[in-house]
Amino acid sequence: MGIDAPAVPAPAPLFTRAPRSAVLDRRAPRAEPSVRTASDTGDSKETWQPRMRTTPLPSRACEVIALTVPEFTCELDLNAAVSFDSVCRRFFDDANKAVVWFIRFRALTGWCEREGTAVWLRSEPARVRHASELAASFELNDDWQFDSERFRTAVESVGRDE
Repeated sequence: MGIDAPAVPAPAPLFTRAPRSAVLDRRAPRAEPSVRTASDTGDSKETWQPRMRTTPLPSRACEVIALTVPEFTCELDLNAAVSFDSVCRRFFDDANKAVVWFIRFRALTGWCEREGTAVWLRSEPARVRHASELAASFELNDDWQFDSERFRTAVESVGRDE
């Protein structure tokens, strides 16, 4: 009769694969800043109470959501380099909305850089403002850009309506 050795548990693996639900969901909601709530004692105090944001991160151009004109045009400078950090600070409660802002900004600056567009924009000072306002919600094409002729026509029509 031999001596039975005590059962030794198998060593834990060095690396394990995270379950699919634990992987960062690019559509994960974001938390808002703190809000005032009443504590258990009845006193008011600052607490962190998350509210969820649901701006989806677009995987196709047709999924890029519209922004409001103030969201898009706030501190907008078409001639300046824009850092992702500065845009994220503007949309601190929704990083995906910051990505959407960058997509729309690049579409607008790309349109402005097209041959003949810069001269056309300078010929009527209000056109830059109209283009910036339209860029907040104008539909993007499959190349993640504004269709040049459709966008120009929309800018012209805004100018006629004033």
